[in-house]
Amino acid sequence: MHLEKITFDEDLILGKKKIFAKDKSFVFKHPITLLVGDQGCGKSTLIDVLIQKHKVKTTLQHNSSEYFALDTEKDNPRLKREIRKEGTGFQIASHFASHGETIFALMKMINQGKNCIFFIDEPESGLSVRSQWKLLEIMNKGVDRGIQFVIATHSIILIQSQKEVLDLEKKKWCSSSTFLKNQKPDKKAS
Repeated sequence: MHLEKITFDEDLILGKKKIFAKDKSFVFKHPITLLVGDQGCGKSTLIDVLIQKHKVKTTLQHNSSEYFALDTEKDNPRLKREIRKEGTGFQIASHFASHGETIFALMKMINQGKNCIFFIDEPESGLSVRSQWKLLEIMNKGVDRGIQFVIATHSIILIQSQKEVLDLEKKKWCSSSTFLKNQKPDKKAS
């Protein structure tokens, strides 16, 4: 595994909200780590910290690896022609494809690599149900080639595919079935 652990050496505060406390650690136990939880719990923020977009002091335990970052909201290929590949830039032609088709093509292209880390924020945002299943297939083949994935997601398909997910609301690992069971609305509240 390329990325093993992150420890926050100081509090991460956005606005007035403490997202991650000093000395909080997350261990990346699986080649596919799904960051889950409600909106605003820190999924995208953790990815931003890992790719060093936030200037917060952390200690990372990792093997030196090439990594790719895709934020499907901020890096919507239909809005921007350039996708971040840390260290270099490359372009994809997206003006003839839908948002989902372009994300899917990018996933296939990047997934030809070996021994890298792939950070993705909400890849399901532009993908049909069928394409989410295909994405999962591509990811599993990538794992066989030494690719590690850290993904912020709300996708039930992706969540159900893993035994455990990293629940950022509770700041701990839990089984995917327990996470999904706890996401059902409280009947008394409605």
